[in-house]
Parts: sequence; C-alpha cells; structure tokens
Amino acid sequence: MEIRSIKGVQNCIKNLLCQKNMSMRQLAKKSGVAQTTISAILQGRSKSPTIKTLCNLSIGFGIYYVDFFIKIEEEMLDY
Repeated sequence: MEIRSIKGVQNCIKNLLCQKNMSMRQLAKKSGVAQTTISAILQGRSKSPTIKTLCNLSIGFGIYYVDFFIKIEEEMLDY
C-alpha cells in the first residue's frame, strides 16, 4: 500500500473514532480486530491492512464497508 493510501486509512480511522466517540479498545471489541492491530495501523507499523481487516473495522464502526472505503478515498484525496 502506498504512503498516501495508508495515511488515508489512518486518518479515516482516527476521524471515525472521534466522530463515534469510541476508543481503540471499543472498536477492537466491536470489530473483532485486535487492539494491537488497530494501533499498528494508526502508528504506521502496519502498512498493508487486509481488506478483511478494513471490512471488520467498518462493522465495528457500524457503517457499510462501501461507505468506509469511500471515506478512506476522500481522506486520500485530502492528503
């Protein structure tokens, strides 16, 4: 995944955590994605999160995965 893409994913997750007033721990519990994985994505240690991981995160946020990917794309355009 290129730098712009991972930045889009990071910013999208950060923004949704803020908008939904959620912690990483809450997102991990709701999505089934390990908190360490979420942290690694946000800190840039995981440069290629899988589609499955991103889809599970969208479930944790309570949004359709298509909408989640649109938000990521919008964040990439802003970067």
